[in-house]
Amino acid sequence: MTLETWNTFFAGVTLIVITTTAIIAIVQLRHLHDGNQLQGVLTVLDLLQDPGNRELLNFVRRDLRRAMGDPDFVAGLREVPIDRAKHPELYVCQLYEHIASYVRSGLIAEATFMQADWYDVSLYWAMLEPVIRVSREAPPPRPFIFENFEWLAAKAQRWIEKHPQGNYPKDVPRMIG
Repeated sequence: MTLETWNTFFAGVTLIVITTTAIIAIVQLRHLHDGNQLQGVLTVLDLLQDPGNRELLNFVRRDLRRAMGDPDFVAGLREVPIDRAKHPELYVCQLYEHIASYVRSGLIAEATFMQADWYDVSLYWAMLEPVIRVSREAPPPRPFIFENFEWLAAKAQRWIEKHPQGNYPKDVPRMIG
């Protein structure tokens, strides 16, 4: 074989090795991304199942509506800073603010999160929206507080509109009804 043939042969082998290495790197990056997504979802699940956070969520479910009928409670939302000892519901707002930030930045896939938690996002937004509204309008105006939570709630609403019959796979028989 001539020198040019050997050069062509080794150039081809080099191209194959580089291409194979690039494909392997892409596959590894996908696995790394999926692992990061899973870690993000597990972190959020841990946050939502934390006993302290469950108590805060229960406060919002059980007591917030009654508390919002108390003028002193509502007035406390206008203070700067707001006393979180008197307003534990703000920790729930902040919890969903952080979760929304993870989803919005792509650390957690939006579709994966919405498939599992669209209902709770929509529910807690509905219960906490009056708190957020008062907090935003209080002087000095704070129009941007909890905007990631608001974004997540808007995404949950879009999820509901996109899946009016739920998200159950059509090719799998239902177990109930």
